[in-house]
Amino acid sequence: MSSSKSRFLKAIPHDRVGLVQRILLALYIVALFLLIPLLPELNQLAEALLPPRLIPGTVTAFYLGVGLFVAGGCCCGRPPRRWWRLLALVTLTVLAVAGIWALRDAAPARALYLPAYGVLALLALPVYRRREPDAGAYWCAGLLASLVGTLTEVTRWLLLEGQFSFGAVALRAAGGWLMIGLVAWVLRPPAYAAASSPRSARLALRLAVVQLLLLGLCISTTAERLQGITARWPALAWLQRANQGMIEYGHRYHDPEIGFFYSRLSLPELAEQDRTRSFAVAAILDAYPFPDREAEFLAEYPPARDPFVYEVRHRIDRRDRYLFYANRLEDYEQEEWWVPFLTIAYQEHRILELLFPRTWNASGYTVSDRNLNRMRAYHDPATSFHNETDRHLVAPWRETHFWGMIVVGLTLCWLWYRHHQRASVS
Repeated sequence: MSSSKSRFLKAIPHDRVGLVQRILLALYIVALFLLIPLLPELNQLAEALLPPRLIPGTVTAFYLGVGLFVAGGCCCGRPPRRWWRLLALVTLTVLAVAGIWALRDAAPARALYLPAYGVLALLALPVYRRREPDAGAYWCAGLLASLVGTLTEVTRWLLLEGQFSFGAVALRAAGGWLMIGLVAWVLRPPAYAAASSPRSARLALRLAVVQLLLLGLCISTTAERLQGITARWPALAWLQRANQGMIEYGHRYHDPEIGFFYSRLSLPELAEQDRTRSFAVAAILDAYPFPDREAEFLAEYPPARDPFVYEVRHRIDRRDRYLFYANRLEDYEQEEWWVPFLTIAYQEHRILELLFPRTWNASGYTVSDRNLNRMRAYHDPATSFHNETDRHLVAPWRETHFWGMIVVGLTLCWLWYRHHQRASVS
C-alpha cells in the first residue's frame, strides 16, 4: 500500500505534490462533514450487520496492539528520547481504550471516531511539513484533527437536533493525537526531526486558540442562553429547535437509600417552588395526562423554560411507567422479572418525596397504599439510581470553572509560543 502510494506521488511533478496533498486533506474533511446527516442510518446499519461489540472490540485491539508495539520497541533498546513522551502515549492509549470499551453497548459505532480522525491527522502531517519542515507539523496536525472533530460535533448537534456530546469531541481528538504520538514518538521520521520554528509555532498557536475558544463557546451555549438569543434575534429561532443547549448545568445530590441523582435546581430553589407553586404546578400536571399529551407538554414546558415543572412531571411519568410494568408481571412467580421495575419506581418516588412532596401530593398522580408498600418491600437497595435523561447534567462544575481552565490553557499556549520565539533568537 505504501509503495503504491509513493509511486503515485512520484508520478506527479514535484511542485504539485503539495497541492495534491492539500486536495486530499480537504476532500477528507469535506467527506467527514457530508457524512454527518447519515450518521443515524450508518450506525443502525453497522449495528444490524455486525455483532454489537465487534467495532469497539476491533478498535480496542488495534490500540492495544499499538501499546504492545511501543513496549516492544522499548524492550529492544529504542525507547522515546524522553520518558514523558512514552508516559503520555501510554496514558492516551489507556484513556482511549477505556473510552472505547465504555461505548461497547451504548454507542459502539462511535469507536470508529478514533481511526477516522487518526487518518485525518496523518493526512495533515505532510501538508504542514511542506509549509514548515519541523516538529511543529505534529502540533498543527493534531490540533487540526481536534478542531475538525469539535466542528463536526457542533454540526451534528445543529443538523440532527441531538444532545451535544463532549465525549464524542474527546474521542475524535484522541484519535488524532494517538496517531501523532505513534508517528512522532515511535516511528520518528527524520523529516520532522528539527525543532519547531517560530512560524510553525505561530500556526499551532492560532489553531490552539481557535480550538479553545470554540470549546468555550460550547460550554456557554446553555438552553437559557439560547432562549435569550432567539428572543432578541428571532431569525436565529432555528437554533432552539431541539429545546436544549450544548451543555446543561445542574446539581448532584445523594440519598442513602438510592444513591446519587441530579437536578437542574438547587435545594433552596426546589423547596421554595414546591412551597409556593405546588397547586399551580399540580394543575398543569393534571391538564397534560401521560402519555396522551406528552408531546404538547414537552413543547409547552421544556426544561429550559420551567425546570421545576419539567422535572416533577418527568419523575412522576417514570415512576408510574415502571410501576405499570411491575404490576403487569405481578402474576409471575419469578421476582427477578418485576423487582427491577419496582426498584426504579421506588427510586423515582423517593426523589418525589424528597424534592417535590407538596406538588405531587396535590396532583392526581398519588400512589395507592398497596403500590407504595410493594415498592418499599421489593425494591433492591443495592441497585444504584440511573436515569439517562438527567445524567448529562454537569455537576458540580460550573461555567466559570471551565472558562478558568480555558484561560489557563490560552496562557500556556502563549508561553509555549514565546519559548519557541526566544529559542530561535538564541
